[in-house]
Amino acid sequence: MAGELTDAGARDHVNQLAAMLQEEANQLRSMAYATYQALKENEDKEDGDSEDVSLDFLYAVYDQRNIDDRGKDNIKWYNPFTNIGDTSGSARLTKKIGICFHHTAVAGGFGTHKSRVDAWTKNGLVWTPNVTMANGEVRQTIWPVQPQEEYLGTGDEALERWARAMALADRYRGYKTSQYNTGVPYHVVSGANSVLYLNLPFDWVTWHGNGSNNMYLGFGWDAKSSVDTFNHDDMRKDILYVIDEGRKTGHFANGIEFTGHCAWTNKPSDPGKEFIEFLIELAREVGAEIRMDFKSSSSAKSFSEVLAA
Repeated sequence: MAGELTDAGARDHVNQLAAMLQEEANQLRSMAYATYQALKENEDKEDGDSEDVSLDFLYAVYDQRNIDDRGKDNIKWYNPFTNIGDTSGSARLTKKIGICFHHTAVAGGFGTHKSRVDAWTKNGLVWTPNVTMANGEVRQTIWPVQPQEEYLGTGDEALERWARAMALADRYRGYKTSQYNTGVPYHVVSGANSVLYLNLPFDWVTWHGNGSNNMYLGFGWDAKSSVDTFNHDDMRKDILYVIDEGRKTGHFANGIEFTGHCAWTNKPSDPGKEFIEFLIELAREVGAEIRMDFKSSSSAKSFSEVLAA
């Protein structure tokens, strides 16, 4: 009898694992479709539907993590299960042990909706903006690091640049009136406009990085093109800011790990060798342990080949 119970328990466990893997496969397909739609969005820029933010260099931090209800039923990259087999719909939350780095690899960077730029312009410049959630509730966000006047400008110029930055925040967060915009799965995004967006509550588990989903913060670098270089000093400040912000809320409590989806050896649209070398150097500075990519074994060469050189 004991053996039968053990076998039954094993079968249940295997079935639960199979269900989890199937769910992840479904989520990955949804993410692929979302990427396709994002590419389509950027192609639509020439039709005047989107705003290019690549000329804005604001050097600031915007925090919209307080908007924790984003119509999650419609967001395919959000993990709706607390545990395997739990279909209650409650959020799965974890304290993160590290950061998984991503390059969005969308040509031109993620665009912003002109309608959202216009809406924020009419709203008027404010450093603690109110944002309406999917359920109609209004939450306050904040610019903990405001852009300096030399980058933001003054008067109408400052208002327009601020509005464009807020519209890009809508793009990352997800804005329900858009047919293709359900946001991005990254907890933080280093934007093409040099604004660091604290995008999602750090406790959330999202489908951003395969095996790194559960225990790693998703950090997206939204470059102006898939092959752009990056400002090392600015990226360093962004990452150090995220590490400090995470530790304030109990993340990275026992040290920190770096990993990434940076398969430069077989996927040229990812950040490339320069970005990996930068991460390795920064890992030494902050005492982070480098983990290989949570991808296939061929993709894992991205970090290991640089380390072996």
